[in-house]
Amino acid sequence: MALKDLLVVVDDSDASEVTFDFAAALAADHGAHLAVLCPVPSLPPAMTMGIEYSTDWLLSIGERIRASAEACRARIGARAESRGVPIEWRSEEGDPVRVATEFSRYVDLTVMTQGGSGRAGEDIRELSDYFILDTGRPVVQVPFIGAPASPPRRVVVGWDGSRSATRALHDALPLLTRADHVELLSIREAGHDDTGDVSAIDISAHLARHDVNVETRVLVTEDIEPADSLLSHVSSTGADLVVIGAYGHSRLRELVLGGMTRGILRQMTVPVLLSY
Repeated sequence: MALKDLLVVVDDSDASEVTFDFAAALAADHGAHLAVLCPVPSLPPAMTMGIEYSTDWLLSIGERIRASAEACRARIGARAESRGVPIEWRSEEGDPVRVATEFSRYVDLTVMTQGGSGRAGEDIRELSDYFILDTGRPVVQVPFIGAPASPPRRVVVGWDGSRSATRALHDALPLLTRADHVELLSIREAGHDDTGDVSAIDISAHLARHDVNVETRVLVTEDIEPADSLLSHVSSTGADLVVIGAYGHSRLRELVLGGMTRGILRQMTVPVLLSY
């Protein structure tokens, strides 16, 4: 089982270079096609919500958008060439979320930056929050602080027996089958039932039939946020990828995994694969 089509969403920031390197390593490991998207926001209409914009102002904004897109293309293109990575450029002007979502539906996995200073309109951090809920495909977010330019080999899968956790685990199978070690981690607050612990036995047996080297572990927490427990565990075990299911509230676009808040996405130190 391997990934065949990858999409990486970039801008003209330093963080996007790290994201591209991670995506390129994944593509090389799987022999996958790698497409690169640098979203180009469309210009606002001359009249928006009763405010009329001058022609000069619109031309100035347009020049900045084009310059940013050209800088992105030059920066990432040079990085791909220096590493001998074949890429396909994807480009369409419009709302960044809509464009990225549309292209993501034609690939196996999308890679994007956790944050960064995107100057091509919307910051990728804001784009990704909406994107995760709308794409229908798995997404890997790469921390803006950096990540090794190598495919993940030690993976922690957050498991609570839910639909979203099940979806994320199966979306991650191409990565899990290539990992040296996979830990199925259930986090349970003291005094709560162990339903997730029982289901972890069955799902780990399923993974083993896919030749995944899997180990189950239960962390019992007390007065500690589950997200903090997971992130601390990831740090102490040297994992290089986390797999979690995303649960979304469409009104606020807030993501949670069981009792875990979107703090995982804001505090992560290794790439995180999410499915919704």
